[in-house]
Amino acid sequence: MPPRSRLYSLKPYGLGTGNVESLTSFITRLADAHCLPVWMLVSREVAPLFSAKMVEKKSGTCDLFKSLGSAINGNNSTALRMAEVISELTGLHREVLLQLTLASCGVSIARKPLLSKQQKWCSVCL
Repeated sequence: MPPRSRLYSLKPYGLGTGNVESLTSFITRLADAHCLPVWMLVSREVAPLFSAKMVEKKSGTCDLFKSLGSAINGNNSTALRMAEVISELTGLHREVLLQLTLASCGVSIARKPLLSKQQKWCSVCL
């Protein structure tokens, strides 16, 4: 009998292709599979394992929706930690989940934040 996991062990879409889903997309599908809003899955299941300071007790807000939210798909320690936490909850291998982030690109992608709070357009593309 396979080991039990807290959450369903969904297979990520597009593994090994250029159309692989992002880690945030996977988390959204995971919440949907459990019939939960994303905020509830993240604040009640993910955030307590991510860091003790992640969920503010009085307001119930979760920092993963604020400053750290844009880093989940990146090439940084937040993405690495999120892959570890989701791995622990679903039983999927951490290396599989890292393929859903830019961390799988290694040093070819910068570690600085690649996502911004404001939309930005390349003048050539525009």
